[in-house]
Amino acid sequence: MATFKATLSHHLKSDKTSNIRIRVTHNKKVQYIKTGYYILPKNFKNGEIKNDIHLDLRISEIINEFKLKAIKLGSMLDWMTCEQLVSHLKKDEINLNYFDNAKKIIDEIESVGTKSVRSSALRSFRRFIGNDNLSALQITSDLVKGYDSYLRKNGIKPDTYLDSLRTTFNLIKDKYNDEDTGIVVIPNNPFRKYKFPKRELNSRNHVLVVDELRALRDFNGTRSENFTKNVFLLMFYLIGVEAKDLFYGDLTGERFKYKRFKTKKNISIRIEPEAREIIDKIDFSRFSTHKSFLQTLNTSLHGSEFKIGIFPQLGIDKKVTTKWARHTWATIARNECGISKDDVSMCLGHSFGIAVTDVYIKEDFTLIDELNRKVIDYVNSDKK
Repeated sequence: MATFKATLSHHLKSDKTSNIRIRVTHNKKVQYIKTGYYILPKNFKNGEIKNDIHLDLRISEIINEFKLKAIKLGSMLDWMTCEQLVSHLKKDEINLNYFDNAKKIIDEIESVGTKSVRSSALRSFRRFIGNDNLSALQITSDLVKGYDSYLRKNGIKPDTYLDSLRTTFNLIKDKYNDEDTGIVVIPNNPFRKYKFPKRELNSRNHVLVVDELRALRDFNGTRSENFTKNVFLLMFYLIGVEAKDLFYGDLTGERFKYKRFKTKKNISIRIEPEAREIIDKIDFSRFSTHKSFLQTLNTSLHGSEFKIGIFPQLGIDKKVTTKWARHTWATIARNECGISKDDVSMCLGHSFGIAVTDVYIKEDFTLIDELNRKVIDYVNSDKK
């Protein structure tokens, strides 16, 4: 049985007052909980406060709150240690609102990309619920399945948003549940019965055919859409350079030189007239990081809940991202232009052959330039 009593700290402040503490006795052990109240020792005796009825009532109120929390623990209280009990008593009133807790979790995420995805998923889930009043206890398997259907009806693949919901929900459970002591505030497991859809991982499917690439080239939309179109074409004209490499690379000279982030390999590509024309009219300076740059491009390419992407406007039912520029260049080079796989690999900056032999071969980008010119001419041959 736990007991509670007001006591004074032995430490005196400069104004000669001392902190009022609540002594917690449980299973023959003692712990103390500080309050935010101070008093002169002469006005305190045997747990009672003199000359301040309001402070006396407030301390009594705190003790009663602790007693009520202990009573609510029921039989669990018998085998809790005094330290565990104090830890439980010191917790603020539990707020199980899903959106409040999810926002706090997302705010602490350091990765810009992850934070953006989780924030977008949270906004989507809030629209599905219709308000902010949802307890974590109300998230059931039926609700999860309903959200899945909602996303599909709106033309959105559910895997990313449902994965974000599951991750955030489990973090909230970890925050409030303590399985080691048997304190389980959130017992529900709504994702146990939900089967997540398998993700498409085959990069060979992430390709635009020549006519689709030409349709993008000839597309004329808003200023923002045209910016995205031009960047995608530029990436293609630079042999499918990754968005991150493009963002940090040097576009000022006759050649585009960069060290590929993924492989740390130095790459040099001749800037063809088609690429130079685009470089002269686009500006990346409004983006602070490559992550915001990448997110803007991908959202504009395939769309979101709020806007129709470029490819849906073209009637192309593919969720195109910036990575497709690289896959598309490689596929057209091999299948349409007859370039060998080894040469395609060389153009993409892959290591091939015997590594030791590579040490003795001086790099010459002339062949790469010629092959890139061949691919670009093929794609734009319809304009001649």
